[in-house]
Amino acid sequence: MSPLRLFLRPATLPRLAPTFRTWPPLRTISSSTIATRLRSHEFWQTVIRQYRTALKLALFINAGILSLQLGVHLTLQQLSEHSRPTPASWPLLARYNLRLARLPNAWNPFGTEKSDEDTQRYLDRCLSHLKGKESGVAQLHAERGELAEKMLRFDDAREEYSAALEGGESGESVVFAAGRLAKILEWRGEEEGALEVLYRGLEAAKGTERVNALFELAVFLARHGEVAKALEMATEVLVLRKAASGEVVDPKRFTRSIGDPCKIAATEAVVGELLFALGKPEEGVRWSEDAFEKAFKLVDFRQACKECAGVVTGNLVKMGELMKLDIEKEGAEGKGGFWFWRGSAGKREETLKEAERLVEEYGWKKFEVDAVKAVKDAEIAKVSFV
Repeated sequence: MSPLRLFLRPATLPRLAPTFRTWPPLRTISSSTIATRLRSHEFWQTVIRQYRTALKLALFINAGILSLQLGVHLTLQQLSEHSRPTPASWPLLARYNLRLARLPNAWNPFGTEKSDEDTQRYLDRCLSHLKGKESGVAQLHAERGELAEKMLRFDDAREEYSAALEGGESGESVVFAAGRLAKILEWRGEEEGALEVLYRGLEAAKGTERVNALFELAVFLARHGEVAKALEMATEVLVLRKAASGEVVDPKRFTRSIGDPCKIAATEAVVGELLFALGKPEEGVRWSEDAFEKAFKLVDFRQACKECAGVVTGNLVKMGELMKLDIEKEGAEGKGGFWFWRGSAGKREETLKEAERLVEEYGWKKFEVDAVKAVKDAEIAKVSFV
């Protein structure tokens, strides 16, 4: 056969007709037929027999996940109860819902925090399980009031805090409710009512709680012009706080002790400010600078100390400005507001230098504290976002 014929041969071969596979016609299955099969024991026996291994594996995995989730939930419940015990006389469901309200996420400590609405729902459930006569109900009202404040429902907050005070109980929750209610009343211009509430909180305070109640009352009196009485109370608070300072093991960590270093610094700042207002600038400056030193050591570790250091630097700058203004006023009118720098020109010059030092030095330190606070706030926001 010639090469040409070999080349042409495939084209001359007959073509085979394509073949198509025919499928059986589809049968329509009614919903009644499916329901009948699902109710059939034979159908389920067949499914279990064919997928026995897969079903066992799925059951084992899901049981393990549920057990782990339940274990995490119970552990978080125990930790919450250990850190903030719920009243033992309450029904179990009331205590359980109160712990759910306190935990950011009762099922996953690393998960998304629950919303304020969820917290409100748990607190409502807790209240619904109480008969109203249980001891410790002021604690629940105080927490409901705090949440209402956070959600900007100040009328509801006022009602809850008032309920906490009307129960006739005493303790930390009542003192807290009194302090918060006083701030709401003061904000609305009801100073007399706020003062009455603070005294009620002081009467309800027990043990170390009296220190916090007395400090709140001192600050309120100072804001409303009773400086001498406020100084007396603040000094008493400072003595009690320093006496308890030995209780603090690690000052870098938050503690509820009245001897917490940040609380001592805040009290010293108030004492310094009151002394300055009473015409004792040297003592006021000394106490304020001591407060700043205590707070500034912990600005990298404690939010409360950052806030305190920022306030104290502002106070010291203001003190320096007032001292300088008073010296200038004395030079212009022949009289000044504070007695201790009157007299010789040397004394006035010394005081003027001190005033300039306060303005310059603590102006820079305020800038430094604000910078540290901004960096820390940015780090916290970054972690929260991630």
